[in-house]
Amino acid sequence: MFILSRDRLTMDLDTATLSQMLALLDSDTRHGDGGGEATREGGRGGAAYERVRGKVRELCGMMQRGGHVKHLDLDRISTSYIAMETLLGLTSRKAGEWFKTELRTLGGLDHIITTMSSCADFLDDECEEPSDLQIEKIRKIDRCMRVLENVSYMNTENQQYVICFKQNMLILAMTRVLGQCQRCIESVGEHDSQASEYRASNGAAIFDCLLSVLRVFLNITHDNEVGSIKVGQQTGLIKTLLLCVLQVPQYVPTDKRFDLLVL
Repeated sequence: MFILSRDRLTMDLDTATLSQMLALLDSDTRHGDGGGEATREGGRGGAAYERVRGKVRELCGMMQRGGHVKHLDLDRISTSYIAMETLLGLTSRKAGEWFKTELRTLGGLDHIITTMSSCADFLDDECEEPSDLQIEKIRKIDRCMRVLENVSYMNTENQQYVICFKQNMLILAMTRVLGQCQRCIESVGEHDSQASEYRASNGAAIFDCLLSVLRVFLNITHDNEVGSIKVGQQTGLIKTLLLCVLQVPQYVPTDKRFDLLVL
């Protein structure tokens, strides 16, 4: 499923397949992280799991050497990790409205929001120069936001769900991430003003994440009173948005400014 999800032209998904993939997200609670529980039990079950895990790592390593799936952390390979990466790689717009509904009813949105919030916890509000681990988390937040953008677009039920999930967990995390991205872009931009250098730097990943967060904010506030109230209540958000409009554009390449200003 993970390899199929990388092919955006031929990926075909049905309800049964999506249900199976979401069930796999919880599989490591039975096996531990990477088969720990099975290994502790001893016997052929744990050894078999580790053999399969090793084979998957080998295959993913081959893909990385070929220039693909560079974001994968081979040391963290497990059933639930691969299942989540598969979910984040899906093209939900192609799958249609049924996908948006099933992703909510089967618990997929819960996993994505929780994953995004957990990644946000790794960001340091006072740090303007993110570490490699934080950049990795920012890239994962970006992928989560892209799925949430697609499933919340013109879908009232999903909008209300992600707004209210666990006392506005998503909105709180998005507000924090947006502020961190805004500060990081200004810091990186001061030392990297050329477009060619910018694309090769961490600044590009941070900027992509900022745009993804803004798109989801747009989806859940447009013609949505509840979303507008919840988002508008976030401390410091209006200031961050004004900085994104008035300050951030000078630190990003000219061809990137239009999308930022429109959002």
